[in-house]
Amino acid sequence: MDNLELSDWLKNAGNELYKAGHYIPALEKYQNAIAALSNIFYFGNYTREMAVLWNNRANALFKLQRWSDALHSAEQSVQLYPSFVKVSCTTLPTVFFFLFFFFPQFFLLCISYYSTCIHMSGRSHRM
Repeated sequence: MDNLELSDWLKNAGNELYKAGHYIPALEKYQNAIAALSNIFYFGNYTREMAVLWNNRANALFKLQRWSDALHSAEQSVQLYPSFVKVSCTTLPTVFFFLFFFFPQFFLLCISYYSTCIHMSGRSHRM
């Protein structure tokens, strides 16, 4: 099994664990998948695959209420693949909402990011 196949297998195993509510083992699978893909990342065009892994990691961290780590992982995903709308307009705003809930100083950042998501998606939304 090469690193790409290993990474994909680990991602799928993490997804099954995540669906079953086993977030810590899922997080470990996603981290191992990121490590496996990192070994070949610069030898091919694996940007989208890596962005998906970072997004999955962000979601597991979010479920574990590790807000700061979830935000960092979601940002990594967006930096790798800015047009990955699932991350840009779903994961990050959700993380921002919970950050705002616990840290109200994030309000303007949340509103700004929501506006950016609307612009990126090309849709009109009302607040």
